[in-house]
Amino acid sequence: MELLNCRAEIVSSPPDYVAFPLRGTAWETLGGTSGLLSRQSRKLIGAHLQLIEAELYAGQRIPYGVAFPSCFLYIQLRGRSYFYDDQGALLHYPERPYLALCYYPAGDYNLHLGHGLQSFALLSFEAEWFADFGNNYPAFDPLADAWLKGATACCRLPPIPLNKIMLDLLDEIRFTAIKGLQDSARVVQLLGRILQHYHGAVAAAIAAAGRSSESLRLALDSYLEQFYMDEGRCSIRQIKKSLGWTRHSSEQVAKDSLGCTLRRYVVEFRIHKACLLLIETNAKISDIAYQTGFSDLAHFTNSFKRSMGMQPSAYRKKNS
Repeated sequence: MELLNCRAEIVSSPPDYVAFPLRGTAWETLGGTSGLLSRQSRKLIGAHLQLIEAELYAGQRIPYGVAFPSCFLYIQLRGRSYFYDDQGALLHYPERPYLALCYYPAGDYNLHLGHGLQSFALLSFEAEWFADFGNNYPAFDPLADAWLKGATACCRLPPIPLNKIMLDLLDEIRFTAIKGLQDSARVVQLLGRILQHYHGAVAAAIAAAGRSSESLRLALDSYLEQFYMDEGRCSIRQIKKSLGWTRHSSEQVAKDSLGCTLRRYVVEFRIHKACLLLIETNAKISDIAYQTGFSDLAHFTNSFKRSMGMQPSAYRKKNS
């Protein structure tokens, strides 16, 4: 993952807003229009770790590129982030600390960071990890299959809430200064333990659910893509009826895949569509509100500001 259009400057001491520093690693401060952003990077055996932290006074859109089909372990530590593919489709955005394993084909993507304090780690794996995925992590098979076949669509395994064990392992990785091969090998072992814990949680979630939470989310995304502009069709009651969801189904997908309530997910889906219209068209903001399923301009404006940290007009001006 390579952040695009960011001016980097190396600094030796941590910015004030940094909460998860990598020991013995310099910081890159990255130019931005909505606040402060920094990154630390560390090369591991067969993997690469990036830790990005920010303090933003408004939402910020950051383009990034994936040079070749890759597998990432994404760890959200603070704040919330929104990932989009090059067509503007929303990939994921749980609102709580979590980790998720993702496959991305080569291409250009967009990361939207919410306002406030943001921290996340990203681990990209090289090809030698692939054999371990196939042999030791059977619950990862859908992602491993996508990677093996060079799928052209993103694949993401269920997000799992961070627990103390995973956070402690990540802390050990952060606090280990890489001075030689032995240190590198230890960090890789710690990373393997994080994957083991994540795999166990994913396997348990799949075993407990009659239907995969991810399949439920995909069905929801397909439905919203068709009807997001229709307020009546997108009421929570109508969504459940149309998709044949029980109360348990909706609670399951909210907990295991959405990372937020179903109602909030619908709002964020519409806000994403509004962001695209604000950037790509000259339509009036009132028209965009109605086109994205909001019944009145005030509701749209308030919802947009809550999600993006600024008014729709300011967002259009900043991203035009």
